[in-house]
Amino acid sequence: MPPVKKKTLKVLPDYRDGNGNPGFSLRRWDGHAKQYAWAPVPITDDELRIQVREPVRLSSEPKYWLYRNRFVVEEGAASMPDDFIHLLETVVESTEARHDLLRRESIVREKAKALEQRLSEEGVPLQMRSFELENCVRQALSGIWPKRHSELAISYPEELTLRVKHAVLSEEKSLDKLRREVEAFENFERIGATPREPIPEHIRMFVWQRDRGCCVKCGCQERLEFDHVIPLAKGGSNTERNVQLLCEACNRTKGAGIG
Repeated sequence: MPPVKKKTLKVLPDYRDGNGNPGFSLRRWDGHAKQYAWAPVPITDDELRIQVREPVRLSSEPKYWLYRNRFVVEEGAASMPDDFIHLLETVVESTEARHDLLRRESIVREKAKALEQRLSEEGVPLQMRSFELENCVRQALSGIWPKRHSELAISYPEELTLRVKHAVLSEEKSLDKLRREVEAFENFERIGATPREPIPEHIRMFVWQRDRGCCVKCGCQERLEFDHVIPLAKGGSNTERNVQLLCEACNRTKGAGIG
């Protein structure tokens, strides 16, 4: 028995409307205008309320989840609007010749045109091109029916729900880390832009006498340098408690660390 393929989840960018509420649009085929157009995906008040604490499928597009104001797409999941499938059933079930292989393609085209007409009469948007509509009819004639939105919308497998939570929380943690790193870089640039003040002469004399003219690490008396215990870039100062004598070798080994 082949292994069950796990659903692939993808966390989408942080989409918000002008009021800060989560919202996004999908590029759909407009059957009347014969072109693609962007259409907003409806989100109910209940979905907005529930998603704060638990993942929720969008009833209008159930392959999309919403959790903590982040959208997650369940790649590979597919369903069609209930009203579309209802009309598809009406058109396909109305023929007795659906299994007549000699007339199969002729029947497909005939039923696709009939379905397009019914969709127009009922005011149901046609969101697929002609060849896609024909393929949908062809599969229905073979007994392969698309899943309804309402069927997929109530599917909440425990493992999948947990994986949606994990995907969103992992994304949040990753963004928090990235945010902190950017803030650290910006702070470092601001510190680096500040002119470095030299160690005052009286501090240098005090440190030299206190450390007895020797490297505090190895005791060497050659190629000595005044080193900041806590680097200035990390908040250190030019006080005698933060300045020490190190030889060149020990200072290079220490680098920009503290100590």
